[in-house]
Amino acid sequence: MNVKKGKTAFEEEDLILMAKRSKEPTVDKKILNQIYPKIDYFKGMDEQEKDAKEENSKNLNLVIIGHVDSGKSTLTGHLLYKLEIVKEQEMRKMNKLCDQNNKASFQFAYIMDELEEERERGVTIELTTRFFKTPNRDFTILDAPGHRDFIANMITGSTQASCAVLVLDAYKNAFESGWDGGLCTTKEHAILARCLGVSQLVCVINKMDTCEWNQDRFTFIHEKLEQHLVKKLGFKADCLSYIPISGLSGENLLTRSSDPNLTSWYDGPCLVEVLD
Repeated sequence: MNVKKGKTAFEEEDLILMAKRSKEPTVDKKILNQIYPKIDYFKGMDEQEKDAKEENSKNLNLVIIGHVDSGKSTLTGHLLYKLEIVKEQEMRKMNKLCDQNNKASFQFAYIMDELEEERERGVTIELTTRFFKTPNRDFTILDAPGHRDFIANMITGSTQASCAVLVLDAYKNAFESGWDGGLCTTKEHAILARCLGVSQLVCVINKMDTCEWNQDRFTFIHEKLEQHLVKKLGFKADCLSYIPISGLSGENLLTRSSDPNLTSWYDGPCLVEVLD
C-alpha cells in the first residue's frame, strides 16, 4: 500500500479544523482521502457508530496509539500479563524468542507483535486485537502501529474505537521527536483519533523510570499535551487523563506505584483504575 509520506502545513490545519468543528467529531472523508490516499479508513465504521451510541455501556473498544518506539506494545503486553490474560507458559515462550532474536527487553512486546517480521524488526506493523476485563468494563484492545509507513492500520483501529490510550515516551528528547520533530507522529495520531470520533483520551507518559520519575519532566509533557489537545483539537479537559508509568517494569499499570520517587509528588490513579 502506498501511503503519502509527508503533509503540508495546510493539510494539518485541515485536520485540526475538522477536529474542532463538531462537539462529536465525524469523519470528513474528502480531506482524509486527499491526505491518506488508498487507506481503508471505512473499515469498522459500523462498529464505531454502534459503540458511539453505547459509550456508557460495559463494552469498550480501546485503541493504543502514539509515536514509534514509545513502548505501546510493551505496555499493552505487560498489562495483559499482570491481568493474568497471558499465562506463565506463554511468557516463557516469549522470553525464549527474545533470546533467539537478541531482543532482551521485548518479551512483553512480543505478546502483541505476533508476526515474524515484527519480532525481527522490533516494530509493530499490523493491528493486533486482544481482550481483557476490569471490574466494571469489558475491553477490546487494539494495539496500533506507530511507524508512519503503517498509519493505515492505525486509522483502521481508531475508526473502531470509542476511546484511546496515547503513549508518550518520557526519555530524553524522545517526546520532542514524536511531538515537534520531522515526523510528528504523536501529534498526528492525536489529530486523527479526534477526527475519527475518539472523544476520551488517556495520555500515559511512559518510560518515566528512565528519568527517575522526574516531576518536572512529567509536568512539561502534560502541559504541552493539554495545550494542544484542548485548545487546538477541541478535546474536553474532563475527558483527558495523564498518568506516569513504566510499561517495561509495570509500575503504575495494574496497581498504584509504591516507588517513593513517584509517590512523593503523584497520588493519582494507576492505568487500570482510569480505564475502569
